[in-house]
Amino acid sequence: EIKRAIIEAVTKSFGISRQEAISLALGMLGFERITDSLSEPIDKLVQELVAAKKIIQIGEVLKAN
Repeated sequence: EIKRAIIEAVTKSFGISRQEAISLALGMLGFERITDSLSEPIDKLVQELVAAKKIIQIGEVLKAN
């Protein structure tokens, strides 16, 4: 569910930073505040999505694949 939200956040933008993607995705899931302890495991999911080529990272920007 979180990975789907990340993909949706990236797809809706034409280019988005990792932190913006995490904030948007968690916002879609109802989280209002994003702490470091919440952001770090979500960043690992972003890394997994990039490794699986579900999203693309170009420099600091994430884009839909």
